[in-house]
Amino acid sequence: MIFVFVIPVFAGIANYVLPLMIGAPDMAFPRLNALSFWMLPIAGLLFVGSFLAPGGAFDAGWTGYAPLSTGAPFGQSFFNLGVQFAGASSIATALNFLVTIITMRAPGMNFWRMPLLVWANLSTSLLGRRRDAVHRRRRSSWSSSTASCTRTSSRPRSAAT
Repeated sequence: MIFVFVIPVFAGIANYVLPLMIGAPDMAFPRLNALSFWMLPIAGLLFVGSFLAPGGAFDAGWTGYAPLSTGAPFGQSFFNLGVQFAGASSIATALNFLVTIITMRAPGMNFWRMPLLVWANLSTSLLGRRRDAVHRRRRSSWSSSTASCTRTSSRPRSAAT
């Protein structure tokens, strides 16, 4: 319900109202907008498809935390993939909102004249993009730190070995 109804409904309302409030003719990237929209039915089909998977549906709750999802049935994989599609849709929508708000305001509308809903959408989109960047940086630092771990010895190696 959260992934396929609540988040898309609020994004859809903002998608309609935001250009009207800032005086823009349309969103900045209409094709990215369409892509983020069509990722949601795919996510919904994956969520529903998890109930039809052999072994049963997901049984780790809507959060999918690791202690419950490690020994989960095959339907958990469908659920995880659906979450990935819904998340990618949210990230694409947030990027579209950011670019639209920052670059496509009407002449004379500075940041201090924007309506409160536009400010709320801007801050939410910034937080979403910031969260994604933090997770990406953390993953890259984990992979680089594990790749550079080599065993070093404090004493020099002998020529015989």
